[in-house]
Amino acid sequence: MFADKHAPSPLLNFEHVLSFHDGMQLLAALQDPGVILLLPHVHESCALATLKDGFELLPNFVMAIPNPPLYLATKHSSACQTTNNRIAAIPILFVLISGATPPDKFAVHSTQEAARLVVNGECRFCITNSDGIKKYELEILKELKQTTVLWLPFRYTA
Repeated sequence: MFADKHAPSPLLNFEHVLSFHDGMQLLAALQDPGVILLLPHVHESCALATLKDGFELLPNFVMAIPNPPLYLATKHSSACQTTNNRIAAIPILFVLISGATPPDKFAVHSTQEAARLVVNGECRFCITNSDGIKKYELEILKELKQTTVLWLPFRYTA
């Protein structure tokens, strides 16, 4: 929970989840129409929530927010052991790295999962955010295009 414990009656409480899919599972498990899940329009979980029974989009509360910077990253050159050219990323993000020689693509559900695959040596590159860079001590090769993401609020109403 990220709500201030000392506030007399907080308007919002926040739950931290590891992925958007985890958030959808938590929302369905809670079955509380007062709990809202925000999903980015560019992620497959948003399309899934739009189609699944029980999830209701609240269109009057859509928010356009600049996305935190994303980076093309790898292990530091002294630590890099893999010889493959595989890149891990959320599928929609592959468009950010168009180039002459496209690497092998490995689809993941989150930027943190992408960073973890690089550290584990399963992929050589990833598209991740500053949290992934810091947590997994990755080297930034390039900052990618700044984007604005529409965040769509859903509640569970089954």
